[in-house]
Amino acid sequence: MNELKKALDRRLSMTQWTAGDTSSVLSAIRKKEPEMKKHLPAALIAAMVFLILTAATVLAESRWGVLDWLLSSPSQPETPIETVSPTVLAEKGLEKVSVRPVEAASDGFGLYLSVECRPQEENALLLNASLDPNSNFAQEIGIHSAPAGQTIAAWAKEQGFTSLYSIHIFSDFYSASTSRLETFDSRVSAAMRFQDGGSSLVMLAGSRLEGGPYELSYTLIPYVAGDTGWVLSGSSSTHETGTIRFSVPDAPAQNVQTLASYRPADGVDGSPIQIQRVDLLQSPLASYFAVTYTLQDGAAQAALSPIFSPAMPTDGAGAFSWPDLYMQGRSESLLPDGALAYTYFCTRNFHYPPNEFELDGAYGFGVSQEASLLSPVWMIRQDQ
Repeated sequence: MNELKKALDRRLSMTQWTAGDTSSVLSAIRKKEPEMKKHLPAALIAAMVFLILTAATVLAESRWGVLDWLLSSPSQPETPIETVSPTVLAEKGLEKVSVRPVEAASDGFGLYLSVECRPQEENALLLNASLDPNSNFAQEIGIHSAPAGQTIAAWAKEQGFTSLYSIHIFSDFYSASTSRLETFDSRVSAAMRFQDGGSSLVMLAGSRLEGGPYELSYTLIPYVAGDTGWVLSGSSSTHETGTIRFSVPDAPAQNVQTLASYRPADGVDGSPIQIQRVDLLQSPLASYFAVTYTLQDGAAQAALSPIFSPAMPTDGAGAFSWPDLYMQGRSESLLPDGALAYTYFCTRNFHYPPNEFELDGAYGFGVSQEASLLSPVWMIRQDQ
């Protein structure tokens, strides 16, 4: 039986599989083992064990998770990334849906999270807010048996779903009480996989908080069937919002490399935001464009909440491009002189580190939707 356990562990080592799953398979075999030995020849027993191993592998590989989302490439990172199970601390739930964070991974910068959203009524289908059932395809949510080009709406009708809901999961980006800004938003940096029973597994990306905890809000909006397809209900009385607080074990930065560092060619006079440096970072999970800045005396971080980006396309003939997985986050640190510095980071694809580029930005998101543009800053590479 020990050899069988080792075989299971080897077969399932690269899949989303738990120790409990292994125990369940072994327990089922132990119950049948005396009877199998009495009535079946050794060769047939070996064949049955092989079938059990194969079935277990198929089951494990069907359990799509955070690392499947992040590591879509066949190549695995040199540094193994472990996933952890979040702990729910408090929640304000809804009757129509159960929302649970189930798996998380972090490289010390981003927190990558899967959230199971399960309907509490029969024949209901939950869809992430980034999807339109009339235009997105069923295969986009993991329904590989659906014909190519079949929309989610058409597939849902065939499967007998009579009601559709949109669920938007987010952290409160604009709240002054969340100046640490986890910046989770399932409309932007997210993916979804359909699960049995009409539930959805939504993937989120946001910044890791030192020590946590995390708080997510979610809004549930029903779709209404119309002549031209499903449309979101415009009645605010049908919109429901819940919240959930959770924690995850702290994870230090894992094998994060600095690919290039930049300093501003000149200061930005009169700006409430002073750029200190820009770093291009590479972790086993993502590439980050990180901007460290300070604020003028009296300026409030939560009120300014700036975002930055290398100017595109005038960024050194295509040095940067938008990634498939977009996320953004923030962190705080102390400079040697005791001043408080902030770092804004977001995912970017780096084709090569340019010698110089223009940094654009905007601020004021914490006060209103009417943000102010930051004067462009020319950045010069310093690490060569």
